[in-house]
Amino acid sequence: MRFFKGPLCLMAVIALAGCEEDLEDQLAALEAEEAEVRTRIATIEDEALREGFNGTYGMLYWIKSRRLQSQMPPETVQYTSPEITIVEDYGSTSEMVQIYLETLAAELSFTGAAVPIEAFDFPLDSQLTWETVILEDGRRIGIGTEYDNTDPSIQGVFDGTWVRVIYNAEGTTPEDASLAGQIEGRFEADLPGAVLEAEFGPRDIGETQKIGPYEVTFTAQEDHQVFVQIERTDGEPVDLETDAIFIEARDETGQHLFRSSGSWGHPEQIEAMVEILDGLLEQALSGDLQDAEVEALIDEAMTESGMMAPDLYHGSAGFNGIPRDVSVTILAPDGGEMLSELVVLDVVDFDALDEVQTLPGIELGGPVYLGEQVAARLASEPFEIPADEIAGAITPRQNGYSAQVAFDYPDAVSGLFLDVFSRYELEDEAVEATFVDASGDPIALGEDAYDWTINRIEYDLEQFPVTPERVQGQFIVKTMPGIERERLGADVLPDWLEMDGNRIITSFNKVPGNVQVQYRHFARSGGRFLKPFKTVNYSDEAAASRRQVEFYYGQVDEIELFTAGPIVEVPYAFDVELVIPEQN
Repeated sequence: MRFFKGPLCLMAVIALAGCEEDLEDQLAALEAEEAEVRTRIATIEDEALREGFNGTYGMLYWIKSRRLQSQMPPETVQYTSPEITIVEDYGSTSEMVQIYLETLAAELSFTGAAVPIEAFDFPLDSQLTWETVILEDGRRIGIGTEYDNTDPSIQGVFDGTWVRVIYNAEGTTPEDASLAGQIEGRFEADLPGAVLEAEFGPRDIGETQKIGPYEVTFTAQEDHQVFVQIERTDGEPVDLETDAIFIEARDETGQHLFRSSGSWGHPEQIEAMVEILDGLLEQALSGDLQDAEVEALIDEAMTESGMMAPDLYHGSAGFNGIPRDVSVTILAPDGGEMLSELVVLDVVDFDALDEVQTLPGIELGGPVYLGEQVAARLASEPFEIPADEIAGAITPRQNGYSAQVAFDYPDAVSGLFLDVFSRYELEDEAVEATFVDASGDPIALGEDAYDWTINRIEYDLEQFPVTPERVQGQFIVKTMPGIERERLGADVLPDWLEMDGNRIITSFNKVPGNVQVQYRHFARSGGRFLKPFKTVNYSDEAAASRRQVEFYYGQVDEIELFTAGPIVEVPYAFDVELVIPEQN
C-alpha cells in the first residue's frame, strides 16, 4: 500500500471558504464524530478490518483536525534556517555528501563510549548504521542495539547516540580494558538526480514556472499560509515523495520564516476518501467484507479518491509570519542514485587535549557554515535595541499552566555579552510590582505572595485574597548600545589572536582586560560564518601562558571581532493582563 511518504498528514490543507462556526466548536464536533466512528469500528469482529479502519480513519481525522487548527495565525514572528539550505550551500548533492562524510567525527566520552558527531543533519533520505567497534588492541567487536546478558563476551551496543563497549554483565570497565579506538559503519543515501527550484514574488500569485519535468504554480496566499500545485509537463502522475518537496518563504526582512505546518493533498480528496471509507464501514458492519484484503481495499479507496499517485499535487504551508517571497524546491528522482559508503572514524579523547603543552591539531573537512538564523543575527544592526524602543520590544510571556509572567528580550547582538541572567538581575527590592483586581484596585499582599526569578515574576494564587486581573510595575534592563565590530584578516589581528588553518588561537596572557567579558569572535570563510567544532586549552609552561584553541569546519580566512561597550540601564514599565492557570 503506497501512501504519500513524509508529511502526508496534510497538516495545513484548509478549505478556502470561510467557516461559519467557531473554530473550537468545529474541533469539538470533529472529536465527537471521530469517537462515534471508532465506537462503531469496535464492533467489527475481524481484527484485520478493525485495525485497517482504525488506522485509516485516524489518519483522516488527524488531517481534518490539523486542517482546522492551521487556520489560526501565529502569535509571533519566528525565523529559521530552512531544511534545504545545506543542499544549496554546495554545488551538488554529491559534494554535500562528500562534506558530510569528511566532517564526521567520534569523541570518547567520560564513560568510555564513542559518540559520533555530525557537522549537520543530513537532509535527504539516508541511514548511518554502526556495525563494528575496533578496540585499541585491534579486536573487532560487533555492534547491536541491545545487550545480550546471556553472552559473556565483550559486546558493542549503539543506543541511538553512543556506541558503548560493554565488558561484563555488571557494566563496569576494567582498569586494564582496551577502549574504543575506532568505530566502523555504513552510510547509505538515496540521492536525487537534480535539485530544482521555483521562486515566486508577492505579485506572482497565479503564475506557473517550469522546472525540469514539472510545472509549479503559486495558486494562493492567505495571510500566513501559501498554496501551490505541482504537475508533470507530460501529463503523467507526479510520483514524488512529499519529503522531497520543500516550500519555504521569506518575509520583508529577507529572512526565512519558520514553517509551522505543511501538507500535500486537497480538501476534496480528503472528503472523497472519507465518503468511500464510510461506505466500506457500512459493508463491514453488515458482514459483507468478511475475508476481504484490507490493504487492497484501502489502496482502491485512495486511488478512487485521488490520494494515491495523483496527477496533480496540491500543497500548502503555514509560516510564523507573513510571507513575501515563496520558493518551492524539488529533489527530482530522475537520474538519481543509491549511495553506500564505508565509514571508519577514529575515536578521539578531546578532553585529554585540554591543558596539553603542545599545540593540538584536529583535521576536519568543510566548509560547514553557521545556520542562517544565527548568521543573520550577527550581521544585523543596530547591535542593541534603542532605549526608546525597549517598551515595545520586550515581550511578556505566559504559558497558561503556571502562575508566572516572563519577560523575553528580543534576539540582539548585545546578547553575546548580556545573557538573561546579567540582562535583568531582578531582585524583589529592585522591582516595582502591583497586582490589581478586576476593578483596577491594588491587591494587598504579603511579602511571600510573589517572587522574581531571573526574568520572570512568579506568584502564589493561594496567597491572593481575590483573583488578580493584571500585574503592573517597572524594573531596570541592562543594555549595551556601544558594541563595536571589526572584520580582520590575518595581517591586522591583535597580538592575542591568531588564525592558523581551521584554528583560532587566543593567548590569554596578552588580552587587554577580561577576554570573556570584553570580546567575542567568529570565524569566517569565503564571506560566511564557519560552524565551530571544538574548543580546547593548552598550557605553555615555558612562556607561562595559557591558550585556547578553537577548531572550525573549514579554513579560517577572516575573524569577526565584537568588542563590548559600556552597560546602559533603561527603565521598563509593564502592564500585563494575567492568564490565570486552572487550579487542581
